[in-house]
Amino acid sequence: MRMAFRPLKSFFLTADELLLQDLPTLGRVLLTHLKSYEGLNTVWQQAGLNRGYFRAMLENRNVGLGPLPKEPEYGARQPEVTARMMEAWNWLQNQGLLIPNDQQVGDWFTISSKGQKLLRKIARFEHFEKLGFDRVKNDLVHTKGMMVVGGGLAVHDLAWEWVQMKEARAKLKRFAVGARVRVINPGVNGVVTQLDEEPSVMGEYWHKVETKLGEYTEPGCNLELVPVPIVEEAQATAPARKEARANGLTLISDTRIAELRALSSTQFDFRKLIRFCEEMNTTYSEGCYFATAMLTRGLLDHVPPLFGKSTFSEVANNYNGGGRSFKETMLHLENATRKVADAHLHMPIRKSETLPVAQQVNCAAQLDVLLSEIVRITH
Repeated sequence: MRMAFRPLKSFFLTADELLLQDLPTLGRVLLTHLKSYEGLNTVWQQAGLNRGYFRAMLENRNVGLGPLPKEPEYGARQPEVTARMMEAWNWLQNQGLLIPNDQQVGDWFTISSKGQKLLRKIARFEHFEKLGFDRVKNDLVHTKGMMVVGGGLAVHDLAWEWVQMKEARAKLKRFAVGARVRVINPGVNGVVTQLDEEPSVMGEYWHKVETKLGEYTEPGCNLELVPVPIVEEAQATAPARKEARANGLTLISDTRIAELRALSSTQFDFRKLIRFCEEMNTTYSEGCYFATAMLTRGLLDHVPPLFGKSTFSEVANNYNGGGRSFKETMLHLENATRKVADAHLHMPIRKSETLPVAQQVNCAAQLDVLLSEIVRITH
C-alpha cells in the first residue's frame, strides 16, 4: 500500500521549528517526505528521485510537473527552508541512505537498502506512538510483545528501543512558559516565552528565553529554575495565591498530558490542545482564576472536530461514543463551566465586584473525562 503524501508542514508547522532541527532529525524527516512522493510522478518517477525536481517543488517553481500551490509552503521563509533541506539531502547521501542511480544520466537517486531499513524503523516508531507508551511497554513486559506489538524478535527489539528512547526523554529538562530561569552560560536570568513540544538538536527540549540582554534560544540542559527569594515569598500574600498554593493541585494531571503528547494523527495537530492544558495548570496553580476560566472556554471551543462536531454544544448533546455518564459530564461543562467563563469574559465594569475563587473555576474531574475520551478515540 502506497504511503499518503506527507508535506513538510505535517512535520514542522513553522520555518523556525524546521530550521531549529539538527541534520539527523531533518534527514529522517526528509527521507519519509521523499518516500511519500512515490507514485505521484513528480519528484519520484520511474528513474527514481530527482534532486532538481525536489528543489523545484520546494521553490514552487514550474518545471512541468503539474499545477503548483499559490505560494511556497513556508512563504517568505522558503529560501531558508530550501537551503536547509538541501543540506539534509546531502546528509542522506553522505550517510548512504540515498545513492545515485548509475543506470540514469543526470540527477537521479534511489533509496538504498540502508535507507529502506530506516524507513521501516520510522514507520514502526510511528505505529508505537499511536499505540501509546503504556500499552507497548506493558505488552513487552507481560506478554513479550505477543498481544499488542506483534511481529518477531526484530520488531520486539525496535519496540524496546522506542520505549527506552521515550523513558530517556521523560528525564529531560523542560520548563513551562512563564517560568523564571537562569541561562547557565552566559549566566543571565530571564523568562521562558516559548518551548518545543519534542526534543530536537542534541536530543534536548529547546526554549526561547527573554532576558535583559535579549532573547536566547537554549536547550534544557543550559537552564535552571530561579529560586523565589524569601522576601518575595513573604510578600506573596494575595488570597488567591495563598489558596492556590495551599491546595497544591493542578487542573489536569501530568499523566493525562503525557498521554496527549503520545497521540499521533494525520488529521489533527495536538500541540495547541497540550498548550491549553499546560497553561491552565500554570494559571490555576498561580491563582489566576480569570485566566483559568477563559482558557477552559478556549479548550472547549478547540476540541469539537476531534469528535466530528463543529461546536462543543454538539459534542455535549449529540456525541454518543462515551455513554450516558460522558454525555452528562459534557453537559455540565457546556452549561456551567462555559457560562462561568462567559460571565467573566463579557461582563462590563460594575460598581461592585466579587473575584472568582478556585472552586468556581475548578472543573478538573469533567475536563479529565473529556481528555481521557480524546485519548481513547485517537489511539
